[in-house]
Amino acid sequence: MQTRRHGLRAAAVGVFWIALAVVTLAPRPPEPQPAIGETSLADVIAPVRIEVVDRDAMGREEARVRETYQRVWTFLPGAIGEAQKSLRAVSGAFAAGDPATGVDVKEIRDEIYRDAKVLLSNEDIDYLYKNTNLPRFIDYLVDIVRQTLGGQFIVGDVGLFNAHRRLNVLALNNLPIDFAGRSAIPEPIAWPQATRRYVAEELRRFYPEPRDARAREIGAKILMDCISPNLGFDGDETSRRRAHALRTLAPRLRTYEAGERIISEGESVSAAQAAALDGVSGIERQAYPLKMAGVIILTLLAFISTAMYLGRMRSDIGFNPSDLTIVFLPILIALGMGRFVDFLAAYFELSPLYVAVLFPVALVGMLATMLLGRAAGYILVLVSTLNFGVATGQGMEFMVITLFGGFAAIVSLRSIRERRDVLEAGFRVGLVDMAAVFLLALFRLPVEFDPILLLVAFLYPLVLSGVTFLMLRMFEGAFGVVTDIGLLELCSPSNKLLRMLEDRSPGTYQHTLNVMKLAESAAEAIGANYLLVRAGAYFHDIGKMLKPKYFSENQVSVDDKKVHSRVSPYMSVLIIKNHVKEGIELAKKYGLPKKVIDFIPQHHGTSLIRYFYSEALERYESSETTDVVHEDDFRYPGPKPQTIETAIVLLSDSIEAITTSTFTSSRVNENDLRRVVGKAITDRFEDGQFDECDLTMRDLSMLRESFVRTLKARFHHRIAYPENPKRDAPRAEREGGGTITPIVNAAQG
Repeated sequence: MQTRRHGLRAAAVGVFWIALAVVTLAPRPPEPQPAIGETSLADVIAPVRIEVVDRDAMGREEARVRETYQRVWTFLPGAIGEAQKSLRAVSGAFAAGDPATGVDVKEIRDEIYRDAKVLLSNEDIDYLYKNTNLPRFIDYLVDIVRQTLGGQFIVGDVGLFNAHRRLNVLALNNLPIDFAGRSAIPEPIAWPQATRRYVAEELRRFYPEPRDARAREIGAKILMDCISPNLGFDGDETSRRRAHALRTLAPRLRTYEAGERIISEGESVSAAQAAALDGVSGIERQAYPLKMAGVIILTLLAFISTAMYLGRMRSDIGFNPSDLTIVFLPILIALGMGRFVDFLAAYFELSPLYVAVLFPVALVGMLATMLLGRAAGYILVLVSTLNFGVATGQGMEFMVITLFGGFAAIVSLRSIRERRDVLEAGFRVGLVDMAAVFLLALFRLPVEFDPILLLVAFLYPLVLSGVTFLMLRMFEGAFGVVTDIGLLELCSPSNKLLRMLEDRSPGTYQHTLNVMKLAESAAEAIGANYLLVRAGAYFHDIGKMLKPKYFSENQVSVDDKKVHSRVSPYMSVLIIKNHVKEGIELAKKYGLPKKVIDFIPQHHGTSLIRYFYSEALERYESSETTDVVHEDDFRYPGPKPQTIETAIVLLSDSIEAITTSTFTSSRVNENDLRRVVGKAITDRFEDGQFDECDLTMRDLSMLRESFVRTLKARFHHRIAYPENPKRDAPRAEREGGGTITPIVNAAQG
């Protein structure tokens, strides 16, 4: 149940980090595009083939249609009919009056006005009765209307008519057959002035004599009241035709092929570009859910594969909240800072190179290398760079600069011996970033050099190296992570626990120094973490300081060397094994990291404490005791070494003890050293002490050679210094003078 809860917590933490990454990398919703006439803030490229209506072209075409569409003038055949009807009404009114019986002029006048809307005076009516043949007069007026005016265009607005005809937009509607057959449009007669003159001329043909002037005048008055324009501008029909022309107007299209630039930065937006930009926004809105799904899948795969890979590559990384946080947090920090930099670059309209330079991939590289190792550093740099670059649509220049900088940070931290190494790594990354920016600028035509960008590329990694210090402190304090810098501080000679060991157990302290020298050289020989080995060697025997006299390296007096003779082998072995337990408790009390504490039980593994095991067997065989001797009672509780580093300290501890008790500087040669070291390694190998770590036979061979080299330096041969020779007394003494004290050469001391 506890394992299940632990797994659920780890899963929850993993989901949280992945969700945070998704939110950080989420594509920004499509931004509103600039309207017509506004200035574009960036270059816009068509993602696909876009075909839009060219509103400018359509506007020009619509303007052309409005200028050239037909102005319809409709012929009104009813105008002649109404005129004839009015004339018949006038004729009927005149016929109703009988000149023989007397004419009621007023009554006829009123009837004419009522039925024909013709206004005549009493004198006009009286004149017509007395001086004209009324039937013939009226018939002639009817003929004028039917034959003469019926074949003419009587137009109220001749100026508009002629203007339409000059523009070639004139359209005649509802023409009679005789009009439709004409090849040319007859000249219009303007209403009323020209019509009046036309009527007067027609009447002059029938009444040519001067005495008939009054008849012509009355006839013209009757005709002008009866007739009306027979051709008029038809606004409704004109609007209908115009609307139809506009409605059936073929759209003017503008096509942007995929990859074609729609608009350049700083360019004013035209109508066609605005339509295309709207199309791009529509495509982006439709693609946004797919982009979001892609980011989720990409992030999920990247984080899960990273955790799985590191879990297989590093046995000390597990599926737990702490380890997941250590793995994911550097990536999340980089993604968050990268998104902020991306926002600032967009807000201040900076070059995309600023995003690449300011993306904190060097921070990821340095943190990951110091927390998880170089191999993990390469993985996290790749994951953070590719994830951010793909999710935010960065170009190849981003990949080049960030990968160069991230890998440079990892390579620069291959060996950390001092804190300033991190600052030097930042300096090297700055040089690499500057070189990358400079080389990329050479590929641009024309060549563009931004001195501010170059300065930022150099200084920013130095800032990140300082941030790395702060982040390391956080990781070390919150998660108990052991970093190389933390190990350097831990191995300082001023460490309180080491000072206590030196004061209380000077022999163990000297043994610790010897083990540390052997182990550190061996770790460097096979590429293990020599700083972790150094720290483990320093603190592997701190439990001995609580009962130092029970360990041979601290036994100085004869009484000290008899301390185990006063107790049974079982008690002795219990005391010896107890230094492991007490060492672990002491290490926890003084806050040592878990990776360093692991050296305390694992540097013995489950090896046999042979001295007291042999003593117990001797006592049993000599019948001093009847207790059966079990080998397991004389073995350390373990566990066996779980890492290469703890295995190195196990070998170093054993070999240091064996060689110290076997050799002195005057009794050592390389062959003996090689034989003893080889036997010690073989014994531990055959005892199965390396079954749970990744040491290979090649590693063991290289370790043997390293141990031999280090021991040769330790047990180096020195010349034997002779006794001071006896000399004859100085001449002054023989002669009874004063005594002269001889001076001894300091080099012979």
